[in-house]
Amino acid sequence: MLSDANLPEEVRNSTAMRQYTGGYDCLAGYKDRTYPLMEQPAAMAG
Repeated sequence: MLSDANLPEEVRNSTAMRQYTGGYDCLAGYKDRTYPLMEQPAAMAG
């Protein structure tokens, strides 16, 4: 993540690193899945 304006020029112009856009969502793959319903244990049933 390149959010520091005081980084050296070679780091800011790196092709391996890029500016953080806020677009990364590590949970997107999990949110899109359909999960089976789990039965609630009898002790927890209200």
